Amino acid sequence: MWSFIKKHKLFVSTLFTLTIITAILGVQFDVVPKGQGFTIGQGSVVLRIGTAEASGTVDYVCDGTDDDIQFQGALDALPATGGEIQILSGNYDVGATVTRAIDNVTIRGVGRGTYITYNGANAIFTAGGNNWQFKDLRTDAGSINMGVTTGWSWENITVNATYYAYRTDDATTASSWNIPTGRGATYVIAASDAPAGVKAQADITASANLSADIAVAAGLGYTDILLTEGAFTSTADITVPANTTLRGTNKSTSVITFSGASVAQCVTLNGNNSHVKNLKIIIAAGAGGAGTRPNGVYANGKNWVSAESLTLYGDKTVGDDGDSTRQDGIYFVDVQYSIAKDNDIDNFKRHAIYFNDVGTHTLYSQIMGNRVKSSDYHNIALRGYACTIQSNESVSGGAGGILLIGGQGNSVIGNNDYGSSPSYLINTSGNAHLVIGNTSRSAGTYGIQTTADVYNCKFLGNQIILAGTSPVSILGTDNVVQNTIGYIASGEIRTASGTLTGGAANAILFAWHNPELQDIYIKKVVIVITTADADAANIDVGIADDATYTNGGTEFFDDLTGETILVYDSWIAGDLGTQLKWLLLQDSASATDGWIVAKILTNDGTSIVGSYYIEYVGK
Repeated sequence: MWSFIKKHKLFVSTLFTLTIITAILGVQFDVVPKGQGFTIGQGSVVLRIGTAEASGTVDYVCDGTDDDIQFQGALDALPATGGEIQILSGNYDVGATVTRAIDNVTIRGVGRGTYITYNGANAIFTAGGNNWQFKDLRTDAGSINMGVTTGWSWENITVNATYYAYRTDDATTASSWNIPTGRGATYVIAASDAPAGVKAQADITASANLSADIAVAAGLGYTDILLTEGAFTSTADITVPANTTLRGTNKSTSVITFSGASVAQCVTLNGNNSHVKNLKIIIAAGAGGAGTRPNGVYANGKNWVSAESLTLYGDKTVGDDGDSTRQDGIYFVDVQYSIAKDNDIDNFKRHAIYFNDVGTHTLYSQIMGNRVKSSDYHNIALRGYACTIQSNESVSGGAGGILLIGGQGNSVIGNNDYGSSPSYLINTSGNAHLVIGNTSRSAGTYGIQTTADVYNCKFLGNQIILAGTSPVSILGTDNVVQNTIGYIASGEIRTASGTLTGGAANAILFAWHNPELQDIYIKKVVIVITTADADAANIDVGIADDATYTNGGTEFFDDLTGETILVYDSWIAGDLGTQLKWLLLQDSASATDGWIVAKILTNDGTSIVGSYYIEYVGK
């Protein structure tokens, strides 16, 4: 004993001094063995768990196998009044759930570096009493079971791939919520039907008039206003100031219904860099007054504004105000560098989306990735300069799919229109527009239509399906129409080709049907024989009513021979070509003269191998 005291005389002296202080001051200390020394905590015990590689001294060393033994040992070592367990960085694996029936326990890691696994199904920890706190650690999918305890909280916890910044039980009220929000400039407004725990973490619970609540948040200087999941109501317009974002959690679950005569614009983006996103906005039947029927989202003369990931549902129960600046889903006027993106818009009396230019110009703005339908006018309308309409889906626009109203240098790319009536996928005026890669599946009058003042526009690679009277109607001057599927422009040159199929006498060597919806002129037919047949002779190539050479008439070749490997040109008499001018071929719907057919008249031509090439031009 004496030798122990001499060896550890500094420690013994310190312990003796602390004992005297305890006696004098009446302070209660808990003394717990800690490796080669002691951990002394006043009022609450703190125990440390770590791996063998952990720096410093720990109370319990884990090896990554059955670490629940050390965890349970630490938990059992805490006094009945509770305490804290610190788990250092490392990978831990337990073989059983760790729990104890006491209150006031804190289990704290160091962040995602503290990773605890079990079997991915069972809980790693189960709270055995009230006021348990878990902080700064990561678990597998087994997670942490809080049972029916109260006063518990999670802070900076990751469960499998789900991150929880803060989480608490529903019974925790705002007055007792003592974990800092960490939201910075975010102001959270909870829906009145939100769970109690969500309300506890929010700054306020919404009133019956959400516009007033948002005005309070803006007045306090918040630049990020978040609406929780749930139902909100507003009887007046909501104003989003400059440099501010109004957002929900999801465009299906954060729902605002606007009602009453005072509503005129629903959501107004009232400054530069103002945004609204991730919300569902419903305009109730009869909202607004006569002549002031509301838009869903509105901005006027602002830059860098956006409406993104919204669901907008309008009101058609009242009459048309007769003004395209009202009753639109999104109405932006004289905006620059602004965007409407990834919105679902339905049931508006006028346009689903309308970017307008009335003075200072709408410039460099984008309408992208929206799904718009059932507007009584055009689903998308644009009056602007150097703007882009791209990758939108338009369904059942009452007056058409996409409307360009004047302007210059706009791009309409990769949009799809289904069933807009009565007219078109795209109606264009203005100049220097690029219209490329769009698809119309409408039975309306036109697929693409322009007014007479259009010039220097390019219409490239568009597809017109089921269009009515005229798939494409391009007026104006100096416009280019090329590679439109379902339409060939006047003077546009295209080619077709295929293989020859040898056969006996009266067999068809090839049959080609005009694929265009319009009449065409055949400029030239070329036959290339790469394998001849010594018996083949007397092949005629001409215009016919069908693939069997019915009523074969005007010919390109008369008695072409298949006995020679050669390139045969319909314009060269020495090739037995008979063509002297461009020849008319009827459109694909015609019952007569819509085919070019090559027929073996006599002898056997089964060995013939080769190709045919046809060059034609739009009438």
